[in-house]
Amino acid sequence: ANKSMLKQLFKQHYQCGAYEFHLSLRMNYAYAQIAQTEVPFKEIALDVGYANYQAFVKYFKKYYNILPTELRNHGQRSKKSDTEVY
Repeated sequence: ANKSMLKQLFKQHYQCGAYEFHLSLRMNYAYAQIAQTEVPFKEIALDVGYANYQAFVKYFKKYYNILPTELRNHGQRSKKSDTEVY
């Protein structure tokens, strides 16, 4: 199959492009790591492909409308199972 056909089939199956899908996987992983672990934020940023920590924080805030520190602080106060990513 050619490239455009592959892109079209991917979008039909996942309701988004490959870039958006990959980005969602990276952000979901970062969210889970921040909410459920004590791994330093800079290490998480590197794990999901952001060499620039500030860029990661900016994009995380844009994606989830919460800062990593706010998410982790919230998680520490309420150790409920509400930290799942949807």
